[in-house]
Amino acid sequence: MTDLEYALDDVLDYLDTHKIRATYKAVSGVTGINHRRGLGQRLAAAGGPSLRTSWVVQAATGRPSPATNRGADDRTWWHPDLENTPHIIRDPDELRQRITDWKAGRGS
Repeated sequence: MTDLEYALDDVLDYLDTHKIRATYKAVSGVTGINHRRGLGQRLAAAGGPSLRTSWVVQAATGRPSPATNRGADDRTWWHPDLENTPHIIRDPDELRQRITDWKAGRGS
């Protein structure tokens, strides 16, 4: 891990604490995990689909990807606050800065 990367657990902790969504691409850019091949598997290993992993969303819809064996309309595993905040972090640099500031105790 370089200084510019964070562990997936750190990213999920930040998103869940601040109740904000981030796209797969933004999370991939911060963790170094390929968003097209490996991120879904790593989210599954991190407890997904779950309330905690539901903060990682598709750019086009702003919603989590439909989970294996669950349809797009199954929201039982979505965090209840998922769509309360309209802002979605789409840029890895924004997500990285927010996590850096949060870890340093400088805010969101």
